[in-house]
Amino acid sequence: MKRTFICALAAGLAGLASAVPARPQAPASAATQAQTSAEKGSGKVPEGVRLEAQMPAPAQPRPFDFPRPATRVLKNGLEVFVISSHRQPAVTITLLIPAAGSFFDPPGKTGLASMTAALLPEGTSTRTAQDVAESIDFVGGAINSGSEDDATNVSINVMKKDFSLAMDLLADIVLHPKFDAQEIERKRRQALSNLEVEQADPAYLSQIVGARALFGLHPYGLPEEGTLATVRGITRDDMLDFQRARYVPQGSFLSISGDVTPEEGLAAAEKYLGEWVGVAPAFTAPPIPEQLAGQRFVLVDKPDSVQTQIRVSRVAVTRNSADYLPLFVANRVFGGGFNSRLNVRIRQKQGLTYGAFSQLSARARAGSLAAGLSTRTETTLEALGLVIDLMGQMAAGDVTSEELRFAKDYLVGSFPMQSETPDQVAGRVLSLPLYGLPADYYQHYRENIQAVAPAQLKALAPRFFGASNLSIVLVGNVAAFRDALKQAYPNAAIEEVAAADLDVLAPDLRSRASAAAPESSVPAATPEAMAQGHALLAAAAKTAGAEKLAAVKSLDVVARGTLYQQAGGSDVGLHLRVTYPDHMRLEMKLPEASVTQGFDGAVGWLQYPGGVSEVEPGGVSEFRRSILLTGGIGILNAAQSGAIELQYLGEEMVDGKKTLAALWKGPSGAVRLDVDADSGLLYAARFISASPQGRAKTLQVWDDYRPVEGVQFPFHTVTYQDGVKHSEIFVQQVRLNETEDAALFTKPPS
Repeated sequence: MKRTFICALAAGLAGLASAVPARPQAPASAATQAQTSAEKGSGKVPEGVRLEAQMPAPAQPRPFDFPRPATRVLKNGLEVFVISSHRQPAVTITLLIPAAGSFFDPPGKTGLASMTAALLPEGTSTRTAQDVAESIDFVGGAINSGSEDDATNVSINVMKKDFSLAMDLLADIVLHPKFDAQEIERKRRQALSNLEVEQADPAYLSQIVGARALFGLHPYGLPEEGTLATVRGITRDDMLDFQRARYVPQGSFLSISGDVTPEEGLAAAEKYLGEWVGVAPAFTAPPIPEQLAGQRFVLVDKPDSVQTQIRVSRVAVTRNSADYLPLFVANRVFGGGFNSRLNVRIRQKQGLTYGAFSQLSARARAGSLAAGLSTRTETTLEALGLVIDLMGQMAAGDVTSEELRFAKDYLVGSFPMQSETPDQVAGRVLSLPLYGLPADYYQHYRENIQAVAPAQLKALAPRFFGASNLSIVLVGNVAAFRDALKQAYPNAAIEEVAAADLDVLAPDLRSRASAAAPESSVPAATPEAMAQGHALLAAAAKTAGAEKLAAVKSLDVVARGTLYQQAGGSDVGLHLRVTYPDHMRLEMKLPEASVTQGFDGAVGWLQYPGGVSEVEPGGVSEFRRSILLTGGIGILNAAQSGAIELQYLGEEMVDGKKTLAALWKGPSGAVRLDVDADSGLLYAARFISASPQGRAKTLQVWDDYRPVEGVQFPFHTVTYQDGVKHSEIFVQQVRLNETEDAALFTKPPS
């Protein structure tokens, strides 16, 4: 395959240049002919001849017959497709379960289908996760499972000789998943880590906000992978209930593609999945929201961005719509390739982006057509204007014969290459029943592409393109273009939300937990609320150790962790010493340097390679708050002694955890304290802190409590600033009531 590609590439390069005489030449003499002949033999370009680049003419499409599967519907309702191909001794088995797609995630459990599918290979009632992994690794195979809007899919690739093992494994992980608690937490950590990275990515934010702006709170408008809050809240019981109710054979599809006969494939399906039973519960699909009239902007403010992500979208068609193929061709002309109108104009001619694109996403119940690009902050309006102008021009449906020919030639020519492997063939075959397409759809696919006529594009273009009725999402430094945008689009509806406050599950896209300062929307304190606040923290202090807690006079903590900055994460070693009520020293060992900061009750200081500096008076409050909040010891003891005022706020949700909240208005500013409603231990604190970039909304979360000399101490702390993870700390050692030298807390000489 690789050799063929290289040869084709070399031939293509050779065909780009053809010799064109610069002007008519007189007949050459014998000497000249001899010289020319010698030049030709040497590879030199003859005198008077220049080379010009020319696009080679397209060849006629080669014959290609899409394979026809053998089919059977088992008595339990499972529809089986066997696609035989004996070119390689390999088999791909794919199971598609439409009833278990993320479309059916329960309210407040977005990401459940995805998490459930991810856990399938992680152990069954008879096999551990290691057993499953070793079984498939031993034979050189692979298992993949996942969930998208319209279906959950499980696939296994093996050599022909291991076909029975693969069928047995697939049946076991789908019908008998264990959902082991340790594996759930491992997958949860992976999912949360991925989401934390993605939520700092403007391209990801433009994608999820674009879907939300277009489809609202309809399932197609919500992220398949869930959110930080929903993933934290998904339980083992949720997964068990979802799998039992929705992993059913009725309405599901199995493909067996590769080196297997129809008789072998159908017999294996019957043997391993024939006894699988179940019908999904009745479900009424919510209606697809209508396309909003006019232009609607959602601005996601990310002040640290130097580029703006632009997404412009409209509601389009379902996959089985008669308009799909003509619109697919039109999209190829508009923005579906490197030589499309969007990319040629905005990238190649204007130089405003590395790449502009459009994408037609057609699903079972609805579809979307979206154009997008990333551009420098200062060229945001120019690039946006070009996208909207080009959509307006495309609405006229005036596609040149050259554009149409090129688009159709590409789509027709690439189809065989995209239908070669068992995986690719299985995907196409399973799309037929999933989207309600005719059984012979792919047998006639290329001829139907070629049959798309200019009149069809002319008729559909006004319905799916145009400069009006657009949903537009811009993610970037909004302050740099907000005013100019409002002047350029005075009649548009414009909504703005900070990236740190974004919650795509909220009706107004704003997280209730982070949308305001800790004391915002808090009613005036009453004597009853004050008493409840003290009672809440006193109870938390009792749970944490009460008398033992009150006896703590100093704290010595050794920890490791990661400090997250814009350039990435840095490993850090920490040694923290606290002497109550107001002394602190923190030594930090980073890969590039060691830094120490301290506070002696009056003066705060910072020691770094090359010098010592004193913290400004405004920074002293940060030390005082940190001393009280470290491990919760200081604040809980202050609550026990009645030294602070607390106002009870009621039940809240913090990162998917149900908490009971109280507001503390301390000398360092208001702090919202959250107690875990289940464990009774202090879980989180929210406050406004000072950072090098200015004031930041800060959230600290504590968990993994362990007993230390009778005191419950959190061995894991995560801190977020403006919705982005700032640090994650794992405690290695805690010592209480160590005698510390007072000189440790005093500012060193400069």
